[in-house]
Amino acid sequence: MTSRLERPKWRFWLPVIAASLGACSVAGEPTPDIQTARDQLAAGDPLAAQITLDRVMDEGTPRSELAALMGEAALANNDLVSARDWLGEGAFSPATQVHGLRMLAALEIREGDTQAATDALAAALEADPDDAALWVDIARFRFMLGAQAPAIAAAERALEQGPDHGPALLLWGQILHDREGEAIAADWLARALEKRPADQDIRLELAAMQLDAGDGDAAIATLDGVEGDYRDEARANLIRAVHATREGDLVAARDWLGRYMADARDTAAALLLSAVLDMAGGKHDGAAQTLANLADAQPDNRTIQELLAYALARAGSDEELVERYGAIAESPNGSPYLRILVARSYETLDQREEAASLLDSDSATASPLSIMVPGENSSASEFRGSIRSALLAGRYELAVGYGERYVRRFPNSAGPRGFMGDALLMAGEKRAARASYAEAAAIRHDWPLVLRRIAAQDEREASRQLLRSFVAANPSEMQAAALLADAYAAVGNWRLAAQLLDRAIAGGMGRVPWVLAARSLAAGQLGDSEAQLQFAIAAHDLKPMSPQATAALIAALPPDALAERAELTAKLDSISGS
Repeated sequence: MTSRLERPKWRFWLPVIAASLGACSVAGEPTPDIQTARDQLAAGDPLAAQITLDRVMDEGTPRSELAALMGEAALANNDLVSARDWLGEGAFSPATQVHGLRMLAALEIREGDTQAATDALAAALEADPDDAALWVDIARFRFMLGAQAPAIAAAERALEQGPDHGPALLLWGQILHDREGEAIAADWLARALEKRPADQDIRLELAAMQLDAGDGDAAIATLDGVEGDYRDEARANLIRAVHATREGDLVAARDWLGRYMADARDTAAALLLSAVLDMAGGKHDGAAQTLANLADAQPDNRTIQELLAYALARAGSDEELVERYGAIAESPNGSPYLRILVARSYETLDQREEAASLLDSDSATASPLSIMVPGENSSASEFRGSIRSALLAGRYELAVGYGERYVRRFPNSAGPRGFMGDALLMAGEKRAARASYAEAAAIRHDWPLVLRRIAAQDEREASRQLLRSFVAANPSEMQAAALLADAYAAVGNWRLAAQLLDRAIAGGMGRVPWVLAARSLAAGQLGDSEAQLQFAIAAHDLKPMSPQATAALIAALPPDALAERAELTAKLDSISGS
């Protein structure tokens, strides 16, 4: 699950600020021209706003009355020099002081001066501690700094001060996405949209979440409900492009993507979707080139890794695939799907021993690392490395000690509590691990954390309940759906297990051997022998040395296939005994 709050460091400020202009704390009503400028900024037309404000200034309006809005317009036009001229001195009228200080904070963030941004927000808070828009800015600033718990507290304060304030409602929906899941967040935003049907930011975020949750028709209906044109037309076009791609309408998808790229030509999202469309149209060479550029820019992005590996395999570029991803596939960081693709390329290149070593094992054995000792001022990555190295070396108590220091160093973030839970779990302290994981989940509850929480449970029903609630809240997490299916199969609920496995397969897990093997077993239990054999063959073809796939194929063979059953049984005995 991708976080809705992990955004570039300043880009999210501009739409939030523009949308909140109508709720700024000002004394008295603005003049008609100033209100026009505010409306133009909120509509995403800063150039028109600047022209309007220039005219107002020519008519003799004091600079201090216009500085905040002029600075806002300059920021929206990416003119930081002009923004500094208008905002830098902090010379704002009493009616525009809070707004001006918020703009100054946004400028400082753009220029990378977090201390100056902190000072500006603190001054604004002193001027008006009840301004909902200000509390939204504070919350987003804290998220940017990694102070997640105080950020959530600030978002709660924003809602208290402005229960119908659009940016506060939007921010809380994004927080719910990270804490509770996309379904719950979408419900929240749908209710928020009922309060504010003209709020385009809420409408676009809701549509994106509905699309993430697999309800593309609802996403398009949400988009179509807007009155007039979108201020952020590019984002609306991207949502439509993704939906058309999922529906298999590649012509429409290309059309919507072209419209999106006219406004946002070089975004990673557009390039990724373009590559997917190229692959759907059989243009694997072009897709591989696009994905290679993305992979170079985001080397740790597993989705891009797997898509590039697939494109290279389909393009016949087996040598490049092995060269780029062979080492990763052999390491613990390689995904099962990546290992399958690399192994097949090894087979194509007639390097069968390398292929067998990948297909016969689920992951490479981790090599021991020297234990790194973190200092009191170590970075988050240094703490994580120290905890991992201690765990790999079996020094669990040492890892717990590092975890405690990590939490003290970064007390307001989910990550340290998750790592602390890992150390406690490996040390055998399951109850304490569960408590630490729960603290992390109160800030951000994603799929990797759910897996760790399941491992820390003493009762199977508690594990199943965690899975059920997560799958219900996050329908796009197909790994979770597949694992829940496995849990239902264990208690004999094969019909529900089959439904969940079908959902996982349709959602992208159709080339995961154990999922196909499990679906084969479910088909057998439900009396569908034809589907049982088809799924078993597909699983075995993907990973011939998989015990699950081999056992599923043995169970699916017709009664008269005695020779095949004997051969597979002997192979399964060999695999299980190795």
